[in-house]
Amino acid sequence: MKKNLLVCLTSLFLFSNCQQQKTTEPLSDRIANYTIDCTFEPAEKLITATETLHWRNASNDTLSELLFHTYMNAFQNEKSTYWREAGNVPEELIGNRGHCKIKQLRLASGEDLTQQIKFIQPDDNNHADQTVFSIPLTAPLYPDSSVTINIEFETKLPALVERTGFLNDFFIVAQWFPKIAVYEKYRHRWSCSQFHYNSEFFADFGEYDVSITLPKDYIVASSGVLKEETELAGGQKKWRFEAKDIHDFAWSADKNFNVNKTTYKGLDILLYLRPQNEALKERILEAAKYAYDFCTDYLGEYPYSQISIVDTKTYSSVMEYTTLFFTGNFDGSGAQHANPIPVPTHNKFPERLTIHEFVHSWWYGMVANDEAKEAWLDEGLTEFTTVKAFEKAYGKILLVKQNGDSLRIRDFRKEKFLANPTPVMDKKSWEYPTHSDYYIASYVKPRLMLLSYDQYYGHDRWQPVMQTFFQRWKFKHPITRNFIDIAREITGHNLRPELRQLLQTPGAIDFAISSVSLKSLSIEKRGSLSFPVWIEVGFGDSTRVLKRWDAQKPSATFHFPSKNTPIKWVHIDPKNIIEFEIDKTNNEWRLTAQPADKGSDIL
Repeated sequence: MKKNLLVCLTSLFLFSNCQQQKTTEPLSDRIANYTIDCTFEPAEKLITATETLHWRNASNDTLSELLFHTYMNAFQNEKSTYWREAGNVPEELIGNRGHCKIKQLRLASGEDLTQQIKFIQPDDNNHADQTVFSIPLTAPLYPDSSVTINIEFETKLPALVERTGFLNDFFIVAQWFPKIAVYEKYRHRWSCSQFHYNSEFFADFGEYDVSITLPKDYIVASSGVLKEETELAGGQKKWRFEAKDIHDFAWSADKNFNVNKTTYKGLDILLYLRPQNEALKERILEAAKYAYDFCTDYLGEYPYSQISIVDTKTYSSVMEYTTLFFTGNFDGSGAQHANPIPVPTHNKFPERLTIHEFVHSWWYGMVANDEAKEAWLDEGLTEFTTVKAFEKAYGKILLVKQNGDSLRIRDFRKEKFLANPTPVMDKKSWEYPTHSDYYIASYVKPRLMLLSYDQYYGHDRWQPVMQTFFQRWKFKHPITRNFIDIAREITGHNLRPELRQLLQTPGAIDFAISSVSLKSLSIEKRGSLSFPVWIEVGFGDSTRVLKRWDAQKPSATFHFPSKNTPIKWVHIDPKNIIEFEIDKTNNEWRLTAQPADKGSDIL
């Protein structure tokens, strides 16, 4: 039943006005700290704001310039890098473009640097792109020194086609403010990618104090926790939120949200549902609880006191932010708009999607790698963890189709990978020729690879790899090498050559039986990538032998001179450990069923 709006808002303030963290101790270095005061005019889709940024130089380098993202400028015209890479501009954007304009930028000491803003294009030299800018500093910024920047800006929201914007009276406000880039102290350089079609984001941790003024009939869902609500003249209301130890800040507004609150094991879960999806309330809340339990046990503590979940209107607006994520009642088909028919219980896509986005609170939320340059390191680990959490909660089946066929959770969109298995996983997002290549390489292929390692080593040996990586790199910015080093350390095997090949070399995995004789067999590697594989051999006396092959060479022959009976059957990968082998049909041979033209040497 729809709640009374006044009661809903009053209760929202009461249960949200709490500590955002379970501990008052800083969890991160808090390098980038923001105070933002903005006013939003829904009719104009316009935000006017002031921003104060306190930023600390945590490197050993002396800096002479600062770099910023203005992601919203990707939507100001079709010449931006984002839309050039997308290939076409959706019709919804015609007349509904967006931008982020800097009206004034000053140092705290008073120097006006507005005229010295310079838009740069570090990735592609597209001079029409204005999603990155630099400013010179009037004095050197020495190691462990800080600078304060005061910015006046306006942001115009575009039509909601990609993660941010408006659809009727529903608003997602993300990547909306000038955001300082990350200075990578170990690489002695700024990491400030332009906004690319395939890429997501990268930023430093800090504290946020954000005030949002808008008409009082809107309900706001936001990063952090609500600290104050203030009624203003003219039918306006100011919402003030605080967040600590997060690296981005987003919010959403809608007049028709039904706000559902539950507390689970000390965690406040706020679910912002649109009225037509009230039937999904318990399913989404249950999935969030399962994700919380699994990740807490498998990886480590969720240190924040609250998670806000927003029911979105379009598939393209699903996205994760620390302490806030967007989910929806989608059927997994990729349709842009939500299915108006309630999703049946035999379709667990809403559960999968909710788990996936909450798992991002650990991968990318706390372990904050550069999504633009190493997307597999957050999306791939999130996909793997999603499968593990889903299977523990719901079993292996994601969907029962109309014809009665079932789809396993671990096979979700595997058909895309099988159709194109070769894209490199560890690659800059904008270097993929198509979005499909990016999706396969960043989501599906690494999920299948990690599931294979999990099955090869077993839970007791692979779970410590994932947990150690999380614990060692939470609230930091890891790279692929850090994951590889921990995998080697924890398993006790030198996985560096193997993982580097799998992650950084184009190709696929495919094993096949090439020949079988009385007491020997040969197998070959038809794909260009390697993964250790087991071969089980059965003999006429019903005995079995298990052989391991590291697959480093193109082929291998196994002899069994001590056997008194001939080989009766052979099975490569008998326990189906390798999830990302592209052809399993050539993995099995049986003497009684062997076709005469197979080409094997059978005596």
